[in-house]
Amino acid sequence: MTVKHQKEDFSDLVNYVDRVTFRINELGVQSKDISKQVSERDTELQREVSRIKADIKIIKKNINIVKELIEKQKKLMNQFSGDFKGLAKKEELERLKDKIDAWGPETFITRRDLKNI
Repeated sequence: MTVKHQKEDFSDLVNYVDRVTFRINELGVQSKDISKQVSERDTELQREVSRIKADIKIIKKNINIVKELIEKQKKLMNQFSGDFKGLAKKEELERLKDKIDAWGPETFITRRDLKNI
């Protein structure tokens, strides 16, 4: 091998190494940019997850309040039902119904209405 041929081999090798080094540097910059974007997105997602968890906690609390209210209403309705059953028998309620029908509260007018008429 001649000296000239060796110099050409080395210059080709040096050029190749330079190109590879440049490409590695470019990839390093791109990698840092991608890593930064991923980190920012991760932070956004973490905030969103926290907001959703807080919303879920509030919704669960409201659901429990509604359940309690429904249970109270059920108890109240059962109590009313029991109280009404003890107050009147079916026959008495039918007589009361007949009296109310005869009275006709849906067509009831006040004294003021009567004077106007």
